[in-house]
Amino acid sequence: MRSSENSGLCLVLPCGNYDQWEEYGKMAGLVVTHLLPVHSFPEKEASLMLVRFGTGRKATSEELVVLYERDGTYTKIAREILGFI
Repeated sequence: MRSSENSGLCLVLPCGNYDQWEEYGKMAGLVVTHLLPVHSFPEKEASLMLVRFGTGRKATSEELVVLYERDGTYTKIAREILGFI
């Protein structure tokens, strides 16, 4: 079986146990190829991580994923993720 550069496993993980999942990935022969912290609000610490495990090289990203505006409404990226128009 051949591995594809596009294949991978995507998960949303709590920041608190990300290291444990990274170790599970290594045990399965996978590395973290993409990692994006998810913040509830811009000024809050991230509580979740969007993680992609794969066989390729790690991609770096300066992108910031924030779910809520200060007034409590969804941000544009959150609406896109949830499928709102």
